[in-house]
Amino acid sequence: MKMRFQGAQAKGRQKEVAKQIPSINAYTRITTLFTIVIAVALSPFLWSFPELPTLELHPLRTPAMANLIIFTVALLHVLFTNEIHIRHKTNGGAVFALLFLFLLSCIASCIGSISIWESILELVNTLSFAVVFIAVSSFEAPFAFSLPLVTSLAGYVESLLALREYAFSHTAGLKEWRAFGTFQNPNLLGGYLAMCLPVMLSVTMHLRQRLLKLVGVLVSVICIIAIAVTGSKGAFMALLISLLLFSLLLLARLQRRRYDVLFLLCCLMLLVFATIAIPTLRQRIISAFGAQLHSWLFRIFVWKATLNIAIANPINGSGIGTFYLAYPKFTTVGPTYTAHNSFLQIASECGFLSLAIFIIFIVFWMRHSIKLMWQRAQAESTLIIGSICGVVSFLIHNIVDCTWYVPATRLTFALLLGFTMAMCNGGEPGSRPYQTDVDGFTPWLRGSRMKAILKGFAILALLLCSFISFTHVVATYHALSGRRAENAFFAIEAFERAISWEPLNARHRIALANALLSLSEPNEHKRALKEALIATRLQPTRAANYHTLARAYLALGEHSKAIRAYNEALNVNPHDTLGMCELARLYERLGDKEKALRLYERVIGLMRSPYGQYTAIDAPTDVNALTASVRMASLKLQKNLSERELSKLAEDLKLAIALGESYLGFFHPEMGEAVVATRTKVESELAYAYAYYALVKERLGDFDEAERARKRALELAPVIEHEGFTEGDEEHEEK
Repeated sequence: MKMRFQGAQAKGRQKEVAKQIPSINAYTRITTLFTIVIAVALSPFLWSFPELPTLELHPLRTPAMANLIIFTVALLHVLFTNEIHIRHKTNGGAVFALLFLFLLSCIASCIGSISIWESILELVNTLSFAVVFIAVSSFEAPFAFSLPLVTSLAGYVESLLALREYAFSHTAGLKEWRAFGTFQNPNLLGGYLAMCLPVMLSVTMHLRQRLLKLVGVLVSVICIIAIAVTGSKGAFMALLISLLLFSLLLLARLQRRRYDVLFLLCCLMLLVFATIAIPTLRQRIISAFGAQLHSWLFRIFVWKATLNIAIANPINGSGIGTFYLAYPKFTTVGPTYTAHNSFLQIASECGFLSLAIFIIFIVFWMRHSIKLMWQRAQAESTLIIGSICGVVSFLIHNIVDCTWYVPATRLTFALLLGFTMAMCNGGEPGSRPYQTDVDGFTPWLRGSRMKAILKGFAILALLLCSFISFTHVVATYHALSGRRAENAFFAIEAFERAISWEPLNARHRIALANALLSLSEPNEHKRALKEALIATRLQPTRAANYHTLARAYLALGEHSKAIRAYNEALNVNPHDTLGMCELARLYERLGDKEKALRLYERVIGLMRSPYGQYTAIDAPTDVNALTASVRMASLKLQKNLSERELSKLAEDLKLAIALGESYLGFFHPEMGEAVVATRTKVESELAYAYAYYALVKERLGDFDEAERARKRALELAPVIEHEGFTEGDEEHEEK
């Protein structure tokens, strides 16, 4: 009897524990979901910059830090809960299946990638998008209502920051200043706000109290004005189309609420009024057909090059995250790190199949959301319509820009996709959560053994992604310390630590090689050569890697190998003006002045080609043309030139002078110490360009122009002797 009583007690305790498990799982699940949502809401203020090679981001502001938080929270959720609830219906299951296929195509693009580590990092970014989408899709309807509100608050705060920045700039006399906010450039800020505004409008219509509605209207108006002061034509176009779609869907779904449609039309009128009244956007719209027409032409050339990359690699692409490494060989215009069209960039990096899967994923999501939207209550349908239009705004803006590659906009996009899935899937009467360990879009996954396999796979994938994100954050910290080190020895130590965390990152190895080359010891030069060789194998299409390799060969006295390295740089990037100038200087040192002269002329010729004429608006001037013109003048003036040749040389020098003056106009002191050092060098080169220009004009008999050029040369560099310039020329040649 005692044994039976103890057995009954044990069974009772097991039942009590079994009753407590769902509540524990539910608590953990809610905590996980809201942690991810908070991370997405903070992303505009912390992770609003893409991870570009030219940006020295703080480790906590890198996309890897956002990924680390998302993957860690998701990993803890999978480890400490039994199930993830995702609502499932036939069409919804197809959406998750297509997302899974898209991820598989991204993974496949890593095979044969031109830079494996860049592909791994971008693949992790894409996986974080998928995790946020799946997590938000599992929200219960009562909790899902908070998602549009969180998005609206984040957009409102970002709008206030943009207007504050614009007000200060306008007060300082910068009438045409474009607001950046916390983003890298105004176009990215405009794209983010254009995605948030439809959500703000839907929240405003969803509110019942008049006072709260009035607050919502004010918030929406502030956001519209903030979009206007960004001056982003792409964001303006995306917002206009999304608001028109909002009006049509609202009119079709909520036939009795005409006032809401009238409110939207008023917002459209306000947007048009802001276009006319605010100088920033007005000038941008007008100049789109005049002064800034080259911006659109530049994008067209970039799209053509991107399409050529995709055609050259139709199946797997060049590798996810490697666009900027493949682009130089296919382009005819200036450099860029993004394709200004996310869809074409996906095709170039991952292949046409991956792009097709992504588009079908969006189409199925849209069809599923709109179809089930009609079965929700009218108030809830308004929120769904707002999220749908926010997604449409994001997609349209990515036709002319690349906000897909910015963590803040991509994660917000995932949140809106997941919100509509959660709301729509909860709309059908009698629908229930479909429970599985990972996704739940196929009924045959219900077996316990398959659940265990999928849970193990999810844990392994999340653990691996968390580890990659963590190592990248730590390596970025050490690399940043190395770039800011006071001497070469501290820099070498920091870069070695970065390499220990990220051995496949070619940039850390190139940075270490450059630091080693700054020393005078031959053994360190051999180490630099070894690191540069490894970097060229890890990243074989980046011209700068071959520059460092050539410098290492030169430090060891191997000139023929250095020439081969420079030629390889020109092979992977035919517009590598820095490599041309360095190779020409090497030919000068070896006494082959004719080859050097041809390279200098090639650099000047590029400035007259589409490469020099069509560049990104915010791209700095290519000052290598200035260096090339000065050296070319130095070589040519040693010969007896005809009047025609002198006139041609004067034109080349005038072009280089214009580029140098353009660079000085683009510069401002807040750009950092490295840019200040570059400015000093540019001023020196520009002074010599003016001095040579004066000599050429004297030979042509234009003494007034020669005198003006001499005065400008003395303003830039008073050490130049304008009388008897031969001595100054010899000194410059020695430098």
